[in-house]
Amino acid sequence: MTADGSQFYTLASGSRRRRRFLLLQQQEEESAASSHTSSAGDFRIASSTAAEDRNGVLLVRDMLEDAAPRTWLFTGDTLGFDARKSKRGWVEFFSDAIKVELQRRLDVVLDTSVRDSLVSTLRRNADWRILRFQPDVVFLMLSPREAAAAETGHKRFQIDLTKLVERLEEEGTVAALCTPPTIAGPDDPPEDLAAYIEIIREVAARTDAILIDHWQHWRQANSLTGLLDGSPARPNFAGHQKLAGHLLKTLGIGSH
Repeated sequence: MTADGSQFYTLASGSRRRRRFLLLQQQEEESAASSHTSSAGDFRIASSTAAEDRNGVLLVRDMLEDAAPRTWLFTGDTLGFDARKSKRGWVEFFSDAIKVELQRRLDVVLDTSVRDSLVSTLRRNADWRILRFQPDVVFLMLSPREAAAAETGHKRFQIDLTKLVERLEEEGTVAALCTPPTIAGPDDPPEDLAAYIEIIREVAARTDAILIDHWQHWRQANSLTGLLDGSPARPNFAGHQKLAGHLLKTLGIGSH
């Protein structure tokens, strides 16, 4: 406590590796823990499965139940988001869930996404676009434009994505790999994009990264009517709500 009675929080930067070690230790001790309920109405944090424990979901839930403020960073591709048209994107919807629904008012939600951002470029610029903010969790939206390299780009994409995730993990940051929804560029054959989606899934499975599989989620929808806007197609306001909803559901956060 400070002299005025307010809570004092230590910056995470000086103890990131220790914090990750403690969280992993706690993960092992609480593998049989029951569901937890937040104090913010019916907005809850669900218990996790064994598979989720391995890929980092439990680490995120532990953070949400700890009073220490957290930094959440969205990066990668914007999927063509245009604030002049959609007004609010999935980053803002996620921020509402964290700050309003879960009442974590000191948490910071950042967005360094760039349209058509490729993982090779992001890896080179990781210090500037990610690490200087010392995020606790990074949500990386992979770009449909990766498919433009077709089969010849598979190996390079796999290496760049793996090395980026490994670097984030070394810094004590939880990485969440987000597959793009079922949207390909006008020159990108669907089968090429599907191959890149599979690489994303494989990298998530081999590391501690969380997989947010929007691609699969959108393919399971009966119709994409009302979710897309513009040419080439991109998520509109409702589409971004769908992206945020699936992200929160994958993390086990929400009123569902």
